[in-house]
Amino acid sequence: MTEQRFTISVPDEALEDLHRRLRQTRWPDTVSNSGWTYGLDVEWMQSIAGYWLNQYDWSAQQRALNEYPHYLAVIDGFRIHYLHFRSKDPNAVPVVLTHGWPGSFLELLKVAPMLAHSTSDPFHVVVPSLPGYAFSERPSSPGMNTFRTADLWVKLMRLVGYDRFVAQGGDIGANVSSVMAWKHPECVFALHLNYIPGSYRPWVDEATPLRPEEIAFKHEAQNWYDEKGGYWHVQATQPQTLGFAPIRLSAWQRGSSTSTATGPIAMAWSRGASPTTSYSRT
Repeated sequence: MTEQRFTISVPDEALEDLHRRLRQTRWPDTVSNSGWTYGLDVEWMQSIAGYWLNQYDWSAQQRALNEYPHYLAVIDGFRIHYLHFRSKDPNAVPVVLTHGWPGSFLELLKVAPMLAHSTSDPFHVVVPSLPGYAFSERPSSPGMNTFRTADLWVKLMRLVGYDRFVAQGGDIGANVSSVMAWKHPECVFALHLNYIPGSYRPWVDEATPLRPEEIAFKHEAQNWYDEKGGYWHVQATQPQTLGFAPIRLSAWQRGSSTSTATGPIAMAWSRGASPTTSYSRT
């Protein structure tokens, strides 16, 4: 297969439509002085909409993103977007890096060139976009899961010339990478994971006595799920419900992270990061 180069090009009509919908946002009523008590603070969300509408420069982001080596491949009839950083060292180790939710290939734009350009431990780096994320095709039928994605990734790596490689991933990417190593040991000779979903809540037999700090941790975790975990349950059971409006989706994604407007998640997502997650194309 010959790699097909890909250039990001969002038409002006799409941007104009987004701006129109942002301007016409119907803001909800609020309880006086409630702040973040019942969810996102409306004034904070209005400031985000204003920044998105009046300050955010997508054209500049698009030019910067197109400096990277984007490609498309059709595997089993499914279009996959990926970046491919080839090392100049012919003995470099191939590695596939898989992002998580609610992220995209953007998570890996700093580390991928560092790995490819390393003079001591060089890698050929492939960074695919999960199905439905960024510029990969959205699944139109049930059944797209980590197992099928793992199979697609193995075929992608073979198509670009790598029969044996390292798999690395975090969050959903950790699941995909683990499945690759389990199902395709003839291809994956090393596995590296970061943020393994559920890893901080290992299974413990109910008969096993817990220390006070472990009991406190379980209570704190349960309180978080009870108070902040609604987004997870909706996404796990009725994800289509979320696909109807841009500002509603930005609020939903922001609300799933923390309960205040401070912190790295708020700043990185809302103030300048390119919104090329699974929700940016609605």
